[in-house]
Amino acid sequence: MNQVTTYFSATSITAPIFGAVLSGPITTKVGGIKSKWALPTCLIIGVFAICCALPVTYYTDEEDFLIVIGLLWGLLFFGAMILPALTGIMLDSVPDT
Repeated sequence: MNQVTTYFSATSITAPIFGAVLSGPITTKVGGIKSKWALPTCLIIGVFAICCALPVTYYTDEEDFLIVIGLLWGLLFFGAMILPALTGIMLDSVPDT
């Protein structure tokens, strides 16, 4: 139980932080949130998140614990990476009043 708590705590703390921090440089690299490449980049990041989420359901044994933790880390990382960019894109699409 202590091992599960340690791994899950480390995963749920580090993955979203790294994802959110790396979102800015990646979005800037493609030209910012107003670039024509911003939305396709978010789509690619979203596909990576899906690729991390889908296999988790197939691992049910205790021996697969580290694989599940790795996939969960990837899911949280890519989910946190896509969130700031998509929020900026959505806010930019609202017309000024």
